[in-house]
Amino acid sequence: MASRGGTLGALGGCLLAFGIFLVLAFNATSSACSSSLGFLAQGVSRAAATHCFVDGALDILGLVALAVGILLVTAAIVVTVMQPWQSLAPGWYPRRDGSLRWWDGRRWTRDKPPVPGPGSAS
Repeated sequence: MASRGGTLGALGGCLLAFGIFLVLAFNATSSACSSSLGFLAQGVSRAAATHCFVDGALDILGLVALAVGILLVTAAIVVTVMQPWQSLAPGWYPRRDGSLRWWDGRRWTRDKPPVPGPGSAS
């Protein structure tokens, strides 16, 4: 079973590649369409106008794919970095100052460690 971080990273990487492809492939052909209304004012054919519209839409789709890919890769990094804490078993763990703190399996609590009673073995 793949980890959440690995799945998010793979999906984000695919979207990044797809977005880069769309932006690069269709940006090269859209130079003839200098503005969204310029081709209409110049009396360009309906097919050329449709072509310009499709190129612009694919550029926008590529930019959206890039943005979503970046967000997914970032989420994958966060999930991967946070995952080691999620795998800790509940129990007492030392702090830097030498005291103990309780991990309940999901978050750190404010519980204090039990004080050994008289006659307990050390």
